[in-house]
Amino acid sequence: MDKLNQLLTHLWQDKWLILLSLALAFVSWQRIHRTIGYETTLSHIPIELIAPEGWSLLSSSLNDVSITLRGSQEEIRLLSKDNLRVIIPLPEPNAQKEATLRFSKTHLLNPSNARLIRFSPPQINVSFDQTVEKLLPVKATFTGHLREGLEIAQATCKPAGVQIRGAKKMIDTLERIETQPIGLDRRPASFMETISLALPDTPGISADTQRIDVRVEINEQIRTRQFLNIPLRILNAPNNNNSITLVPESINLTLSGAQQKVDRIRPENITAYVRCDQLDASTTYDLPVQVDLPDGIILNNTEPSVVKVSISSTP
Repeated sequence: MDKLNQLLTHLWQDKWLILLSLALAFVSWQRIHRTIGYETTLSHIPIELIAPEGWSLLSSSLNDVSITLRGSQEEIRLLSKDNLRVIIPLPEPNAQKEATLRFSKTHLLNPSNARLIRFSPPQINVSFDQTVEKLLPVKATFTGHLREGLEIAQATCKPAGVQIRGAKKMIDTLERIETQPIGLDRRPASFMETISLALPDTPGISADTQRIDVRVEINEQIRTRQFLNIPLRILNAPNNNNSITLVPESINLTLSGAQQKVDRIRPENITAYVRCDQLDASTTYDLPVQVDLPDGIILNNTEPSVVKVSISSTP
């Protein structure tokens, strides 16, 4: 019992030395833990570049970067590129408007306790230009095909123009902004669609409007077709036995209308005639040719439009 009391007394006298030893052991364990912990590399971590006020990013040598981290098995298991971000505030541009920046741990937003080991590649090259704005017209673009016989008569964008903001060197090359392609397959008639803009694939380009209303007017295609040597008919009164002669006896016609309607017309179904029911015998007339056409078909030209009609009495 005396020996136990002596041991406790001795330990109590050296309590601070014991506590210091325990603290050093804990620190050493932490360092060993980090040194011999698990390691992983995550690829394609997006890079966000923040340009100084009044400047826009013109180009960068990287869009993403690989990151190697080290930590415990649990820390490594929970790591994902979806919860890591690389954000780099860019410095004021120099006279060359270019910069080479080395990645550092301050650029990495990492919610875990895993320790950053390295970036690969270790640096990024960027170039700047002054930020400008420009009002550009919007043009609708299309994909697919309308059914046969239909065509786009007009595509109206609202708003008709958008304010584009970005690096001056890039903005100066733009003459218009297009929409994302609008599908035309299975469109039977005119329609309205809200569609996003197709902004240039260049860093720092933005627009004051993100989506555009496009009104697309669809009409039947107009086709013009010529019909040759259409025989002329004589429209005469009943029981009128006078002899009637036409010069010429056939005509040429030019018709136009919706493609499908015009394509269905057959020469033998065209009625072209001259009215002779109220004419006196033994007389010659110059009379207009008349043509009956289906609804929606336009008579563009008749050649000739007037024929000579000779009438003689039959004995």
